[in-house]
Amino acid sequence: MGPMIDHPTFRRFNFLEPHTDGAFRIDCLGAKARSHYMPAAWFDFVAQPMQNEMLFEWIDILDAIATAGDRATVIDLGAGYGRWLVIAALAAKQVGKAAHVVGLEAESVHYEWMLEHFADNGVPPSDYTAIQAPVSDRAKDVIFVQGHPDEWYGQYILEKPNSGYGDWPNAKITKLRAMSALSLIRRYPLIDALHMDIQGEELSVVPSIMRFATRNVRRMHVETHTREIDEALPAFFRDYGWIPRFQLPCETKGVTTPFGSIDFQGGVQSWENPKSRRLRFTPIFAPWATAWESRRHPRFSN
Repeated sequence: MGPMIDHPTFRRFNFLEPHTDGAFRIDCLGAKARSHYMPAAWFDFVAQPMQNEMLFEWIDILDAIATAGDRATVIDLGAGYGRWLVIAALAAKQVGKAAHVVGLEAESVHYEWMLEHFADNGVPPSDYTAIQAPVSDRAKDVIFVQGHPDEWYGQYILEKPNSGYGDWPNAKITKLRAMSALSLIRRYPLIDALHMDIQGEELSVVPSIMRFATRNVRRMHVETHTREIDEALPAFFRDYGWIPRFQLPCETKGVTTPFGSIDFQGGVQSWENPKSRRLRFTPIFAPWATAWESRRHPRFSN
C-alpha cells in the first residue's frame, strides 16, 4: 500500500491506518468492508487516498461533504457494495453533519452487500435509500449481465442478448427494468455529489439529466469507460455552464498529474456546477487549473 496523498480537503478529516480486523478490512476513515467483497490487493488500492485513479474520487466525495451545509446528500449510480456512500456517511459524521446517501445498483449480490455494508458501518435505514436497478436515460426493459461479484465490478447493460461480455464463465444475462436517472435526481432538492460508475451508459444518462441537474446538483464525478466518452462528455457540461475540476482519460498509462504519474483504467470527469445553491469551491492545486479557476483564485495566475 502506497503513502497517503496530501490535499487541502483531506486536512479537514481524521484518518487512521488501514488494517484488517477479523473478517473486515478497514479503510482510513474506519469504513469496514467484509473481506469477501474484493481481493485483498483491491482493498489496498482503495483503502486510502493514494497515487492512483481512486484519488480523485476521494477528493470529490470528501470535498462535497466538507463544503455541504448541515445535511449532505450523496447519490451513487452504479454503487457496487456502497463503498463511496459509506465513506460519505462516515465523513459527514466526523464533521458533525447529517447525511443521506442514495445507492442504485443492478447486480443482485452487490446490492445485498450494499445493505450489509450500511449495517456493518452503523448507517441506519433512515439515512440511506437503496435501489436495485440499472440506470438509463429513461425507464425501460434492458438486458443486464450479472455474476462473479467478488472479482468483477463491471457488470453492464447489453445491447442485445447475444452480445459478448468477456471471459466470465459463470456470468448470466437477465432482463431488468432500468430506472430513469432523471426520475431519481428529481426527488432531491439539493444533491451535494452525484457519482457515476455506469459502465458505458454515460453518454445516455448525462445528457438526459443536465437541465435538471443544473438546478440541484453541486458536482458530478463520472467514471468514463471509452475514449469516445472522454471526448464527447465535456460538451454536455459546458453547454450548461459547468466548470471542469478534473478531466483524465481512461485506458491511459503514465498520465501526469499534480500528484505524480498515474495509470488510469477508468477515466475521470469531475465537474462543478456554479449555479447550484450552497456551492462552495475548494481550490484545486493543479497545473491544469482552468482559466476560470485562475481568475477566481489569483494564486493560479502566472
